[in-house]
Amino acid sequence: MNIRIRKFEKAVVFAVLFATLACVSIGTASAATHDVYPGNHSIQMAIYNATAGDTIIVHDGTYTESISVEKRLTIQSKNGADSTFIHAVSQYGCRIHTDHVNLIGFTIEKATEACGIFVLEANDCNISCNNVSGNYQGISLFNSSRNTIFDNDVLANEQWGISLNYSSSHNQISYNNVSNSWDGNGIYLTNNSNYNTITDNDVSSNNYYGISLRTSNNNEIQNNVANANQGTGIALWYSNENNIENNKAKTNTYMGIYIENSINNNIIDNNASNNDRDGIRLWNYSSSNSISGNAISNNNWSGVVLSSSSDNTISGNDAGNNNEDGIAIIHSSNTISSNSISNNKDGISLEASSNNTISSNTLSNNGDGISLTYSSNNDISGNTFTNDGLVVLYAYKNDVNDNTVNGKPLVYLEETADKKVTNAGQVILVNCTNITVENLELSNTNVGVELWETEDSLISNNTVINNYFGINIGNSINNTITGNNVRKNTNGISLESSNNNQIYFNNFIDNTNDIYSSDSTNIWNSTRLILYTYSSKRYTNYMGNYWYNYTVKDTNNDGIGDTAYGADCCPLMQPCENYRVLAYPVFDTGAGAYPSIMGRHEGKIKPSYDVRVSYLYTYSCAGTGGHTKS
Repeated sequence: MNIRIRKFEKAVVFAVLFATLACVSIGTASAATHDVYPGNHSIQMAIYNATAGDTIIVHDGTYTESISVEKRLTIQSKNGADSTFIHAVSQYGCRIHTDHVNLIGFTIEKATEACGIFVLEANDCNISCNNVSGNYQGISLFNSSRNTIFDNDVLANEQWGISLNYSSSHNQISYNNVSNSWDGNGIYLTNNSNYNTITDNDVSSNNYYGISLRTSNNNEIQNNVANANQGTGIALWYSNENNIENNKAKTNTYMGIYIENSINNNIIDNNASNNDRDGIRLWNYSSSNSISGNAISNNNWSGVVLSSSSDNTISGNDAGNNNEDGIAIIHSSNTISSNSISNNKDGISLEASSNNTISSNTLSNNGDGISLTYSSNNDISGNTFTNDGLVVLYAYKNDVNDNTVNGKPLVYLEETADKKVTNAGQVILVNCTNITVENLELSNTNVGVELWETEDSLISNNTVINNYFGINIGNSINNTITGNNVRKNTNGISLESSNNNQIYFNNFIDNTNDIYSSDSTNIWNSTRLILYTYSSKRYTNYMGNYWYNYTVKDTNNDGIGDTAYGADCCPLMQPCENYRVLAYPVFDTGAGAYPSIMGRHEGKIKPSYDVRVSYLYTYSCAGTGGHTKS
């Protein structure tokens, strides 16, 4: 109560100064003061009897009337809005239709057909310290400019709390509490209401939007609280060159901040967190906007979404712990730089989007750090990934350079052949041939190795551990995956629409799912006999993979299970390190005598080992010297 009284006193002082300056500028005679008491007195009669520049003091009580002001007056209560009530009997509680009016310290109620305070084509008015509640609309300005709306409680009105209509410009709306509008917005600007300043208002718990602008430009929306609205905290439609800065737009049922079909707006240093949908959304041809320095966290959908909106800059934002994407780009081309993006389902997601620049972002602990789906010709450079990385799906001709994953290079190759990768934190191969990826440790990322539309490549002797996908293969053929240690991944190896890849002599240990395979037919064991030692004995057999959960008999103790494990016909009984693969002996006669088998033989001659034969010489009979070479 004391705070309200102090504010009321300040408003009275401001009104007196305001009226004095108006009198000086216009050159009127000294102003008179008129007192109004409840009972037989009416405020409207005092207005009728007053002269322009006078002050009307309204004493405590309830006044059942509607007032119309068409003179330059100061109308103020004696002791503030908690003691002085106007109960409207017509469309308006108070209708102001002239310049330089001060209305201070009233509770205005029951204007259920129009609005509590209506300012019609009036400029330079001051409306302060009022409680405007239980009306159809609270305070409405129509084609009115340079007015001050300060420290009012505008509560539980049916439609809008405060509205500026039809070229109402250069107004100051500050320190108001605008809440619980039943079927509308807290503060609403429309129809070319430009160059207004809306600051330090609490616009929360309205049944639709907190602050909304439609076809209104060059407004300053700063330091407001727009929380817990049933729609969106702050929304713009067809509104350009507005500055949305340092507002709180949290815990709203829809979005924190929503921009549609609007250009050249600045969305700076806001907190758009904990909303039921997105933190900030740009929609339908919103372009050349700047989104920077915002805190965008813990939203049930994404942090920032841009759909069909291009040429925007998203920089320096902190987008963390959103249930979907940190930043999502859909059918759009934008610049995304220097953001901190962590603990989201995906960090930055591009869908059907081209010609984006994604640079110098810090991404950590997201599902996918950056995902490209049906997205081409993007520039991805200088990003730092920690415990996540890049993934591509039907994405081509992207320029990916100078990125790191867990402190090591992100190696991205596209349309490349005959290359060996020896140092990487993540490897992405797109439309490549004959690439060798070997002897790497690829851990704690979304995908250790990804092959997309890649063929005839070798992935060997790598340690692939603690990733979402250890090895991810899509639309790829004729690759060899061997000698890898694939451990503790959510999915050890994933294959989609990929055929005739050979996968053998790998360890699959402690993965949530060892294999995900869709529309794919592959070979899960060696296609040639392998010479090896196992338990100090030498064997020759086909070899598959070691599967941690595979437990069956090995009756001949050769280290190969007696029963297939899915498509693996020759599963190993122990991890690969318990097997020593041997090279076959080479029997090279050089320039000496040829090996020969003397005498007559019928049937099959079976050597102890596989023998590679370069040439076979057949002699018709002993001692003749004649032979046939084949």
